[in-house]
Amino acid sequence: MLAKDGRVGRREEPLCDQVLAKVGRAVANPRVRDAQVQPGDERPQPGRRVREVPGDVRPGERAPVEEVPVDAVREFTRTLRSGLYSSWLKPAGPPEIRGLLQDLNAMSVDLAEREALATRNLQLAGEVRSKDARLAAVEAVEVDFTELGDQGMLMRRMMEGITHTLPCELCAVILLDEDAWSVAHARCEEQPAIAHAARGQGMRLAGTDAAALRRGEPIRLGMLRTCGIAALAGSPLADRPAAIMPLRSGDGDLLGAVLVAAPRDAARQARGFEAQDEAGLRHFATLMAMSLERQQVTDRLLERMIRMAETRDPRETGAHVRRESGVSLELVDGWAERHPMDPQQASFAREVLESAAVLHDVGKVGVSDTILKKPGKLDDDEYTAMKRHTILGAALLPGSGAQDEAAREVALHHHERWDGSGYPGDEDWVSAAGDIEGLLQRPMTGRGLAGHEIPLFARIVAVADVFDALSSPR
Repeated sequence: MLAKDGRVGRREEPLCDQVLAKVGRAVANPRVRDAQVQPGDERPQPGRRVREVPGDVRPGERAPVEEVPVDAVREFTRTLRSGLYSSWLKPAGPPEIRGLLQDLNAMSVDLAEREALATRNLQLAGEVRSKDARLAAVEAVEVDFTELGDQGMLMRRMMEGITHTLPCELCAVILLDEDAWSVAHARCEEQPAIAHAARGQGMRLAGTDAAALRRGEPIRLGMLRTCGIAALAGSPLADRPAAIMPLRSGDGDLLGAVLVAAPRDAARQARGFEAQDEAGLRHFATLMAMSLERQQVTDRLLERMIRMAETRDPRETGAHVRRESGVSLELVDGWAERHPMDPQQASFAREVLESAAVLHDVGKVGVSDTILKKPGKLDDDEYTAMKRHTILGAALLPGSGAQDEAAREVALHHHERWDGSGYPGDEDWVSAAGDIEGLLQRPMTGRGLAGHEIPLFARIVAVADVFDALSSPR
């Protein structure tokens, strides 16, 4: 029987007890007590016969009895009890001793086989647990795909799933813009500096590899250093194997690729890529491609909303939006340097703020042209109507993702002031976002937010908006 730890039990092994009892009886026998045996260092190889009778013994003569030390037998049994089954006793001596030694050797072989079986059973159990963990990780990513609205967050969760399920040390998402490749996301859990250095870098592939990706074929690289990304080619993982899987749209267009490198086994030891790795990576690549397609649709929608706002307000030009977004990114970078924020959080903040900043005045599509294009100063009623663009902007940006929430906060509160004199104030406008007509008729009587009550991104965009108004002709 097997003990709980997978090793062969000592007192629960009938063959072991039987043979050891036989050893005890033999040792007590006066004929055996003074006999000796020489333990061999190695077991006989298959096909090799152990010489038992000297070659100079003539037929009819009795071969001399080889001396067998009982201490060697005792040492042999002690090694068996300790779980070591490599010992081997050379059969010698009279028939009863040779039979005893052969039984001991047979027991050693049997116990070794059972030990190997127990070890294999433990390995299989570990593989089953590992596969269960992989399936759970894949299912979690699929749930995230349906629930997360933020593409950057979704990509990070997918890279985490890839590094845990293959598993591997490095994963990167490279996007294709016309003919230029650029690392958009990267993850290296144990050496995050590698991932940080790779983000934003270009990738230059050999012509045959680039052609294979365009055909939708994955490629394998013997060493990561040949991937064409400078930060990875000079990293400590440069000599580890890598693979690149294309990301293709439903129409077959190449959107980008996902790169994985330095695969390892369940014991975190280095290994090569296997067929099952490619199948698992292809599944994640399909989800990533669908996410990129979904983001492209969202980006096109947002671009149209921005252009619509530009046509309504001649002062809200595309150049102004780009300048304001750039100033906002400079401000958030400075804020991140002065506050405890790791590089991944800072990068995510930039992504979220960049999209939120360009949509801060999208609510102006609901303001009358008479007010938007009036050359002179607005009267009180007109100014009140103008202020409603903040509420309308928040109503036009539904969703639950980090980018949606940030864009909604910026659109709603980018006219708040540090001293509390801004608008629209502390009323709950978001819960009524579905009732556009009601929002247009609802009086704005709330107290303006002040100081740190104003969301961080809204404060940043407010400063950037004023800076651009004072420094640029509009």
